[in-house]
Amino acid sequence: MKPRRAILFGLTFSFGLLSGVGTAHGQESDYSRVIEPNWERTTNYRVAPSYTHRFLTHGLVPRYYEDDSFGWDFTADQSEVWNRHAASVGIDWFYTPDHSGNRGGSCGMWGTQYWFRTAVAPVPGAILVGVRLTDAKRPGRFGVNEGAWLFINGEYVQEAVAVGLPGSAQALDPSYARRWSVRDLEVGAIDAISPAGDNEIALAFEEVCGWGGITRLALDLRYCYDADGDGVCDMTTSAAKRTTVSLSARVKALKQANEPR
Repeated sequence: MKPRRAILFGLTFSFGLLSGVGTAHGQESDYSRVIEPNWERTTNYRVAPSYTHRFLTHGLVPRYYEDDSFGWDFTADQSEVWNRHAASVGIDWFYTPDHSGNRGGSCGMWGTQYWFRTAVAPVPGAILVGVRLTDAKRPGRFGVNEGAWLFINGEYVQEAVAVGLPGSAQALDPSYARRWSVRDLEVGAIDAISPAGDNEIALAFEEVCGWGGITRLALDLRYCYDADGDGVCDMTTSAAKRTTVSLSARVKALKQANEPR
């Protein structure tokens, strides 16, 4: 599925608004909102040469939906997208075994691959300037085993690869915070983001050697105000205040420099 054909899924708002948050690449945001979207996951999986192995050894990344050549089926029921709950740590996560059976002669050469996706609708009077992928229950880091590759509107932007974790396949081990934990994937104002339009967020996921998964994901979306709808971030109150302070400091410095000594 190409981004222009992506279906907009319902968004569940869970944390409300946070003010005064900055983004990467120098583009400052006026506010952010953290949402737990309805993720779609493929019901079918692909057993193929390992994404993780190719990335770690050659720096290669997955192709977006494998160029639609595989026939991904995004019909998993919402109750099955995150098919495990770890009561001890209070988080939902997706579990899968590796179905590759150690093809290629050794563990890790082949892997089991799925895709996740969701979509973010535009917000009237605002421009999307940043996206952060985080854990729905523990913002700041999320758990993944083995790898995840983030795409925005079909463009690869970032990856997260973690080491494997031995343990029970029936519940997420509490030690995931040490062994599965990776930093949030944060993307600033890049060309892939459609500032005032629909945005598809897609994730390639892979498990190799045994079993693995990924914790339930949330999106921290960063916006600036665009009240006049011209596609350019407005001069906000906070930005205007910083500019005024900056100019006042410069005037004061000039006066001091010209005072008789």
